[in-house]
Amino acid sequence: MQFSIKQVLDLALQHHSENRLRDAAKAYRQILQRHPNHPVALHLLGVVSHQIGKDETAIKLIKRALSIKPNYPEPYNSLGNVYKDRGDLEEATPYYHKAIALFPKFAEAHSNLSSIYYSQGKFDEAIASCRKAIAIDPNDAKSHTTLGNAQKESGNLHEAIACYRKATEVKPDYLNAHNNLGNTLAAVGELESSIASFETAISIKPEFAEAHYNLGNVFLERGKLDDAVTSYHEALAIKPDYGEAHNNLGNTLKKLGKLDDAFASYHK
Repeated sequence: MQFSIKQVLDLALQHHSENRLRDAAKAYRQILQRHPNHPVALHLLGVVSHQIGKDETAIKLIKRALSIKPNYPEPYNSLGNVYKDRGDLEEATPYYHKAIALFPKFAEAHSNLSSIYYSQGKFDEAIASCRKAIAIDPNDAKSHTTLGNAQKESGNLHEAIACYRKATEVKPDYLNAHNNLGNTLAAVGELESSIASFETAISIKPEFAEAHYNLGNVFLERGKLDDAVTSYHEALAIKPDYGEAHNNLGNTLKKLGKLDDAFASYHK
């Protein structure tokens, strides 16, 4: 019994959405064996190729899909992702713009473009793109977080806090939002709330070294030196080459009068 193209594509999409990439790729190839110019299968096989680290193959497949269907916005967004993930931000940018030109309500493309602008230090542009993404999809936690990051870099700390809180509201397990919220709360002196944010991040992912380190910094600032030492040790147990944690552990041990241990941390 031969399945229809739609049935195979539906199966491929299910595999893809559940991160069974090998099975998804196999199904996309089955479609292409029967219809070599199927733009959706070409595009999504390209996406899988990018996900498994075969970027050159991904670029060829996605560009082939666009040669067949030039007004197909999703492949432009995907090409942007390939170049962005390779660190080629200038190459990625026009692909996001093209996706948005074809589909102005493409929230993901606006969000991805905001990440490019943020990485380039173009914070006003990042804020504008984030707001466009959020207007289309108010539950886009990534855009709320990027907006918070851009607001923080622009010196708008309380606006950043509101953005991070919104991100954690729509996606309670969003680690980066909790961590960034904690850092920003600490920056405005709300240390108890900052501690709560880091502890929430750690409860979600106990091996989140950066959150342990940041929690240690707040404990150090509050003068809770023993708690700071514990947090730095937790960070270093997860990430032994965490230079900043070794340094701040040394600072804390020095304040405790444990000079030999402090020297050992500094040397480490």
